[in-house]
Amino acid sequence: MRVLVTGGHGYFGSMLALRLLAKGYVVRTLDIVPSRINLDKNEMKDIEMTIGDIRDTATIKRSLENVDAVIHAAAIVGEAPCSKNPTLARDINELATYQLVDAAKALGVKKFILISTCSVYGYSEGVVDESSRVVPTSIYQETKINAERYTINAGESNFRSLILRMATLFGESPCPKTDTLLHTFINEAVTKGEITVYDVYAWRPFIHVADAADATILLLESNMESGEIINVGGDELNIQKIEVARKIAKHFPGTTIKEVDIPDSRSYRVSFRKIRQTIGFTPRLTLDDGILEIKKNIYNASL
Repeated sequence: MRVLVTGGHGYFGSMLALRLLAKGYVVRTLDIVPSRINLDKNEMKDIEMTIGDIRDTATIKRSLENVDAVIHAAAIVGEAPCSKNPTLARDINELATYQLVDAAKALGVKKFILISTCSVYGYSEGVVDESSRVVPTSIYQETKINAERYTINAGESNFRSLILRMATLFGESPCPKTDTLLHTFINEAVTKGEITVYDVYAWRPFIHVADAADATILLLESNMESGEIINVGGDELNIQKIEVARKIAKHFPGTTIKEVDIPDSRSYRVSFRKIRQTIGFTPRLTLDDGILEIKKNIYNASL
């Protein structure tokens, strides 16, 4: 089975590509840059790399040749990058997704998985699940919701579309990423000895990038009906921002925490009951595991 991973040289996509390879899939990636991925040549030689712009129709068609399934992870990710260039965000997160969905369907792809985000729930007082109302508070969330709707509407019995709403990713990956909440807090602990936390009691769901990749593969292999939305994470990894900071402070002795009373536009606790009950998935790795990974890499880099 040949699987196309868009954004395959990014933080999540590179991890997913490796996990797919390990399970015996033929893996093709589509990404605009080849150099971000930190893989040795032995690993890279087994990946069919398509280098090009996902907004280009010829590139899309080339990447889809003889593909059985698509996992669409390419996107402008996060509120800040999308707000900085909203036109680019809409071009890639929305329009390119529409083109990719249409082309995949026309070329006989059987399964299409869109990687979305739990942040579409916005700000919620209680626990939200897949049936809860989405409350976009940023351009990023708007683009992901629009991409979700288009993908779901395109689904048919012979073109099964699934939406995976990811919890906040953390942990090390073949393509490093340093602007996650965990990385940001750890960087402050290392460089300043102080972590600044806004809206300290705001909730975030978390999942290690390796667990997220494994869950995606399980859902790829599942017989789930087209049009399903699945939150990807674990109930025990719903954590308030102040607790994240406290965990980091324990691993970096002497770190203080500065609480700032500025509201966060996002606070959401997410139910992951559906993924647990349908495919039996629960995350293996904890937030402490991710902190220790990053701490080890910081130590190794200083040698």
